[in-house]
Amino acid sequence: MHGPVTRSTNGRRGRARWVSHVLLLCALLAVAPTGSALAQDNPIDAVDGVGCGAGMPSTAGADVLRAAPGPDATAIDGPETAPITSRAAAITVIPPTAATAGISSGARGFRTTAGKRPAWLTPFLGSLVFSAVDDSRGREPWIATPITARRLKDVAPGARGSSPRDFTVYDGALYFSADDGTHGRELWKTDGTNAGTVMVRDIRRGSAGSNPGSLYVFKDRLYFVADDGVHGGELWRTNGTTSGTRLFKDISPTGGSMFPAYQGQPTGWAVMGGRLYFPAFRRVAELWSTDGTSAGTRGFVTRLYTDSNMIAAGGRLYFTGGPATGGCVAEGPYLYTSDGTRTGTIRIRAAAYPWGGMVPWRGRAWLGNHVVRGDEGVSERPRLWRSAGTERSTVQVRPAVALDAWQPMVVVGRRIFAAIGGGLAISGRTNGEMTVLGDTRDGWRATVDVVSVGDRWYFPAGEGAARELWQTGGTPRTTRLALDVNPRGNGAVQSVTAADGVIWFVGNDGIRGGQVWRYVPTR
Repeated sequence: MHGPVTRSTNGRRGRARWVSHVLLLCALLAVAPTGSALAQDNPIDAVDGVGCGAGMPSTAGADVLRAAPGPDATAIDGPETAPITSRAAAITVIPPTAATAGISSGARGFRTTAGKRPAWLTPFLGSLVFSAVDDSRGREPWIATPITARRLKDVAPGARGSSPRDFTVYDGALYFSADDGTHGRELWKTDGTNAGTVMVRDIRRGSAGSNPGSLYVFKDRLYFVADDGVHGGELWRTNGTTSGTRLFKDISPTGGSMFPAYQGQPTGWAVMGGRLYFPAFRRVAELWSTDGTSAGTRGFVTRLYTDSNMIAAGGRLYFTGGPATGGCVAEGPYLYTSDGTRTGTIRIRAAAYPWGGMVPWRGRAWLGNHVVRGDEGVSERPRLWRSAGTERSTVQVRPAVALDAWQPMVVVGRRIFAAIGGGLAISGRTNGEMTVLGDTRDGWRATVDVVSVGDRWYFPAGEGAARELWQTGGTPRTTRLALDVNPRGNGAVQSVTAADGVIWFVGNDGIRGGQVWRYVPTR
């Protein structure tokens, strides 16, 4: 039931995308690489060298959204005070003023009319915080509760908007980066109220902003990357107070940036054995780790670039990347594993050209790879592999299935989900054997945007281009439509997230464009 094997083009296209990515990185650094590539047969050598440039590219000013917006359509706000029942069973549309309409908090679900193009959907204290656009006030943070939805705060008054992003929950508050139009992009937090939505610290004085990103919770602190205008992009952390927000480690003291601020949860960071591991950059691409103290923050391998996607499984790190001269990647991508030391960081050759995501499951790394034969004239779709950190333990999972290269695998509810030829497959409870839940033979397609509630999994799927909310119990027989958001067309379901038995997602009923929906599953 899996998709057909694609000849000739897939391997070249996959490697071409890797090459184009690293060439762009080199172009941004704008300095010719020097030095030699790493010896492939040996552990990584920790050798300093002058690389592709003084720093990594900046993401300042970019308004990149983690969740792809749905079709743009004008939302209808206004004086509505009563709920509007949609054609979808048990779904109630709640306008922003619904608090005055006496809506029952036990309603199975609702769709808001709050703003356009919602993104960054983040469950928070029984509610949902997200980013949305209002034509008169731009993109701002919004909050949806079980009975209403409203703009959380007009951070940047006027039509420009503050473009909030990087939403991360830490210590009872939700943190994000935003630009209020005066201080530039800085770190903010909210307790879910207008008055409690405040800037944590003006790290970089003036309108340029420190452009915080890569927000990551580790050992009761929130770590992030920011540029104070003096040290370049470096590692900061906060305990939530202004005085407790400070530079943690100046990794590149000679100038330039440590690395760019990722927008969204930085998958290039992983926790193993009480240490946080992350990519960094001084004169060359490096890997670093910290135990939460400045003295315990150190690099352990140089001349190795990782394209993020770092995971920890069975006491080892796994990541994809390649030998680097400066910030430029000489070749790859390859699969690497590490015990957190220089000599214990090695390349695994068995799974050639890893692609399409990597997840930890049952003490091993599970990943997709591109198989390329000969002069690259023959290639296959990525297959599913697993590894325990040695060549011998790195084997292809049976039965063989052809993965969709550009949809990452995910682990949800102790199962692996993977895109298979436009369809969706799920692993067994205790092994990696994949069961295809549906594929394209009958026009059915799905995305790996899976959440679990109880003993069911929910995800976008449908015939052709349609995306509605589907559910499965883990078998083809239990896979069925859960909610038809748009009975007349494409519900465009995306950005699915869940917390406390409630599913939130972006959907389009064909009337008011992409909106935030709330759905409470029932058996």
